[in-house]
Amino acid sequence: MTNPAYAMARLNEKTVRFYLGSGASGGHTPQDVAASIAFTKAGLGRELLQALFWPAGAQLSTVDLDQLLVAAQFGEWRERMDVLVLAQIKKQYATTTHAKREANAAIAAAQAHMWPAIDDTYRLMRRAVLMEMYKPRNCPDCSGSGKRVVEKVEKDCERCNGAGLTKQGPVWRAELMDMTHQSFNARWVAPYEWLLGHCRTQMREAYDEMSRALA
Repeated sequence: MTNPAYAMARLNEKTVRFYLGSGASGGHTPQDVAASIAFTKAGLGRELLQALFWPAGAQLSTVDLDQLLVAAQFGEWRERMDVLVLAQIKKQYATTTHAKREANAAIAAAQAHMWPAIDDTYRLMRRAVLMEMYKPRNCPDCSGSGKRVVEKVEKDCERCNGAGLTKQGPVWRAELMDMTHQSFNARWVAPYEWLLGHCRTQMREAYDEMSRALA
């Protein structure tokens, strides 16, 4: 199966015309690749694929990648706030000791799950998450190879599960977000990890969809 990342990278140095039926024999032409992008569901995953592997194409897109990130980020923020508000309302209806205890427990759980108040830090977070996706960190245990030799037997690296890449650390992330790593660890790990995981999931789905289109 063709790797969409490699296929899209070929478009960076060539003029692409968006139509099907190129008539070429063997391999995928730029037109084939462009068509497969068109057949990939529009949304965050496709925009991330283009931004990472076909920057020129991303510039042609009428979709604002940051706005998609904003929608995902604050959609999740709102859902968490809704849980907290509902728990607080439930407490107002509580009339028995047991009901009040349950409501207080629900409020405490929702507060622990809630992200910090909305401010410019979320914009810096989006920038940092994209940068981490653009420049992933080579796994320090396997030096990016994805393999380690254990008792003379080559195995997948346990730290990165054979990917050769691992997440950036809190110091790196905090620096991009203009804060100390202590502040990052205290308040911002959860929303950062959520957004990074969401982006990777969406891009993986778009990647798989584009792979099928190129097959």
